[in-house]
Parts: sequence; C-alpha cells; structure tokens
Amino acid sequence: MAQNRRRLALACHVIDDLMAEYGADAPDALVFPGGMFRLSAPFAHLSEARRLELLGAQAFVAGLVAKLRSYGRRTPLVVFGINARLPAHQACLAVSKAGIEGIAVKHFFLGSDRDWLRYPVTESLDFRSMSRFVRLANGSVASLSDCYDLFGLREGPDQPGIRMRAIRRIQDRGRIVDERELGFSALRARIAKEWWETRARASPDVAIAVIHAFAMPGREGYWQRHGIAAASAFLGGGLVVGATHFAQGLPSFNAPLAARGVPAGELTAGLHRRAHHLRPRSVREVAMAGHPVAVLRLFIGNRPRKPR
Repeated sequence: MAQNRRRLALACHVIDDLMAEYGADAPDALVFPGGMFRLSAPFAHLSEARRLELLGAQAFVAGLVAKLRSYGRRTPLVVFGINARLPAHQACLAVSKAGIEGIAVKHFFLGSDRDWLRYPVTESLDFRSMSRFVRLANGSVASLSDCYDLFGLREGPDQPGIRMRAIRRIQDRGRIVDERELGFSALRARIAKEWWETRARASPDVAIAVIHAFAMPGREGYWQRHGIAAASAFLGGGLVVGATHFAQGLPSFNAPLAARGVPAGELTAGLHRRAHHLRPRSVREVAMAGHPVAVLRLFIGNRPRKPR
C-alpha cells in the first residue's frame, strides 16, 4: 500500500533522528500511534503462529527490522499500531532487530464498535497470551495495548466491568459464541479470569498504548484521566505512555498522554479522577522536507520493581 510506504519512510526517518541524538543511549522504546500501518487481510481470527507469520511477512515490518539492524549499537524497541479496517482486526506490535517481539491484538471494544453491523468477535486466546507483554532493555516488563485496550488493563475477574460487558461475541476453540447462547456468561467469566492470571504472571510495571487519533491537543482529557492515569494507578504508579495522531497541530509539552506515580486511590475516584500529567524530559519536532511531521518526547519511568 502507498500509505504504508509513506509511513515506513516516516518511521525510518524518526529512527534515524532519534539515533543521531542519543546513539548508544537510545531510549528503551520508541512508540508510534495506533493504525500506523494498514493491512488488507484480517488477522485476529488466526492462531498466534499464523498471525506472526502473516505480520512478519509485511514489508513495513521487514523495513523496520532492516533499519534497526543498520545500527551496530543498541536500538529502541519500536512499538506501533496496525489496522485491517474492522475494529476486531487491530493490534499493537513491538519490533526489534530480531523481528516481532510482542503482539497485542485488540480484545476490548467500545459498545458502539461494529464489524459489518455486528458486534466484533474477540478471541479467547488474547486473554491468556503472554505475547502482549515485552521486556524492555532496562528490565521492566511493558504491557502492550491497542488503543481502548488500555482501559481494560485493570479489568478484574470478580464481576464484569464496562469493558468486559461490551464483549458480545467470543471465538473459542474455533467456534464463535454469541451472547444469546447458553454458556456465554460462563465463557466470558473464564476469559476474565484468564486475563487476570496472565497479567499477574507477566507482572508488568510499564504500559504502552498506541492510540488512533484526536482532533487536536486538548481533546485527549478523558483518555489522560481514565485511560493513562488509571492504568498508572493500577500498575502501582508505573509509567504509562501513549502515542497518537493529532489532526490539527502537533503537541509539545501539552497533551502528554503519559503518567507516572499515580496513587492507587485514583482507581476508585471515578469522575473525580485527576489527570496526573507527566511532563516529558525533553521535546523536539522532527521535520521532513522542511515540514514538521512528528514530535519526539522523552519520558522517564521508575526503576523496575525487582531484578529480572
């Protein structure tokens, strides 16, 4: 796709810019927005092995891996989003010199999401997949989220929250189970329990979200409070960062989409939850052909909770 070629050129330009500035001290991760690249074929219904085979064969993945390999020194983990038109076929990928390091296929949906006028199908395997969690160079474990999935990071097994209740169709062992079928509630309770257990086993202390778009800086307030800040509170104050497209103007120190050190009390604050904006350590625009195309912002997290 022509869009993918342009986006790959942009991503490689940003990587070159970042490596020129930081060299061997490159950050642990470089995060691009949701839907950074497009696929024509659906992939969420495939097994994990088939997903990796399909995505690993994409020109944009090969191009990013080749760019990272062109540097003989340490390079960041590159995290970005992919879309295949329908809400159920979206994912967050993490790529290194070695190839795909992590994949988080979207598994939580808005109540308004539809795939061809029907509720999206969520895959049961995505609630027990360890591929959603990647280890960073500093020893932290990062949870990957495609957009709204970040809101589901804190979903518990005791009773379904708003994110879990929005799931109306589940594919389990090759069969799609609809909410009207006998056994659906038990299946949904099972995947909620699997999600809790998988997340506990991974023990992430960082969360990364690839977010699709906002009109302009200043329109991301709901996300900052109830997505970013709440996730940091759930992680015991861990660093949470998101990257997104802005249709009208690039942000600088505003619209950070980052939080760290958020107290646990904010989990139950509801509408009174505060934004807890984390200001970036540094901000710099990246230009192509004399025009600003991206903003590089550096966020510093906590030290990992324990040696890994």
